[in-house]
Amino acid sequence: MSVVAEFRTVSEELVLSPTLRTVPEITVEVEREFATDPERPILFFWAHGGWFDRFESELHADPSVTDVVRLDVVEDGSAVELSRYDGSGDGECRLYRAQLTDHPVTLYPVYVGLGAAMLELVGSGDRWDAKMRFPSRDALSEFRQHCLDEDVEFSLKRLYGPESSTSGTDDELTDRQREALRLALDHGYFEVPRETPLSALGDELNVSDQAVSERIRRGVRSVVADSLGEKES
Repeated sequence: MSVVAEFRTVSEELVLSPTLRTVPEITVEVEREFATDPERPILFFWAHGGWFDRFESELHADPSVTDVVRLDVVEDGSAVELSRYDGSGDGECRLYRAQLTDHPVTLYPVYVGLGAAMLELVGSGDRWDAKMRFPSRDALSEFRQHCLDEDVEFSLKRLYGPESSTSGTDDELTDRQREALRLALDHGYFEVPRETPLSALGDELNVSDQAVSERIRRGVRSVVADSLGEKES
């Protein structure tokens, strides 16, 4: 029976890691990954979080990708359906296409060879959070072992069968949303009157006021949807 795994991989050798480590404000979400050359797949990915000038400068110098092209700019990020984005507001999002080089650790041919399918893939810093369907637990185990053999840290977050619901769980909150909500609660941000300003939370998290505001807003929306038994749209 197939299984769906949600997991995190961490390594400085993964694709886009040089860029994402340098510009940690940016989060990318892969829209599609395919290849005519299995060792050098092509990525279509959205970038969010501002700092685009710096991001694009680093992106074009990133040894893990080549032939980088900006395809679209969406001014209102809420118009784009993004599964796990928790960045800086409903502002600008950009869509890029890039081809992997021989430099990064490439997991694409491994999971394709195992018959797995990528459902979600979100990158930030030196980590990638993924949701993937494997044809069996043995295939998942083989993929995990390959990651470890390549010195890629592999952390399984959730594992469930094809009929299991993914809604109504705490895992709908991303790590950044959870961190922002916990900090806001501890510092009295939700009190009336408010005991700490948004700017203080942003300073604590080392992000802009807009970024922390969006993490709190999206986190609250996810918690409310969970409480009402409704999947967040």
